[in-house]
Amino acid sequence: MMADELDQLLKAHFAESSEYLSDDGFTDALMGHIPKAPARRWWLSKAVLTAGAVIPAVAILLLAPWAQLREALWAMSLQNLLLIGSGFSVAVVAGCLAWLLREIIV
Repeated sequence: MMADELDQLLKAHFAESSEYLSDDGFTDALMGHIPKAPARRWWLSKAVLTAGAVIPAVAILLLAPWAQLREALWAMSLQNLLLIGSGFSVAVVAGCLAWLLREIIV
């Protein structure tokens, strides 16, 4: 049986049997006993994420040996520089995708 045929059969079945079955308040009582989900502190996760990005960035800016780094970059070939740039771009895109998937799932 194909999926379309099954869908049509199910739609026809549920269209015919649309009467409501009374549960004598069971559903409302059950929902009343389910504990409420705790309120999420969205700002806390954003603050931790921001601090996790800003603190290492500031440490790198303050502690990096910039003169040696500049000399090493000038000595590199164009192919190596493109490889480093491509790796950085992949890392940025992967981070954006991870954030997007987290926002969709949560």
